[in-house]
Amino acid sequence: MVAKEPYHCGYNKHSHTKGGAYTWNHPGLWWLNEVTTYPDNLAALEQGIALPYPDNRGAPVARASKRLREVGAVLQTNIAACAYFKTPQAAPCSPHRNGPLVYQQRYAAWQRGCLAAQVRLFAPTVVVFFSGPDYDSELKLEFPGPEFAPFNARPTGLLARVNWSLPIRAVRTHHPNGLQLNRFWPVVDEIVAFSEETP
Repeated sequence: MVAKEPYHCGYNKHSHTKGGAYTWNHPGLWWLNEVTTYPDNLAALEQGIALPYPDNRGAPVARASKRLREVGAVLQTNIAACAYFKTPQAAPCSPHRNGPLVYQQRYAAWQRGCLAAQVRLFAPTVVVFFSGPDYDSELKLEFPGPEFAPFNARPTGLLARVNWSLPIRAVRTHHPNGLQLNRFWPVVDEIVAFSEETP
């Protein structure tokens, strides 16, 4: 399950233990410098990716994650590795869409290959990109030659089968917030059915 950017998301005990249902054995990791300077950062990030999405009062992305977990384990990550803050007090925003162009270019170069490495490392049976067509250009930079083909008679801008060089089935649709807002939530059920199919 791949979304756009982490925004407010971080890894900490409050967000990920769900009242004791899960264990978090690390300090809170919210900022990039906290992740890079923490000695056990790889183990922490691996655990964070594997934990269920925090249940944020029925937020669409949490509902989509819960729906997908009905058919199997779900690993969660983002196209962008971290959010961008114009000032320490400002709300986080997309590093791909905000800030000076030179910062965007440096950020893109810095994180290039990160998402592809995660996919290859964890080798999931299905990858779901909840990123929408606006991020197709990012996926084309990250993975060699993906093509977005029609799927389930839906417009490719809404739902597309991702044909790429990896031996992993993949689809791309909009972020769950957009699916709910525009009344396309049944697309999530179609993706669940696709995930249950035998390759």
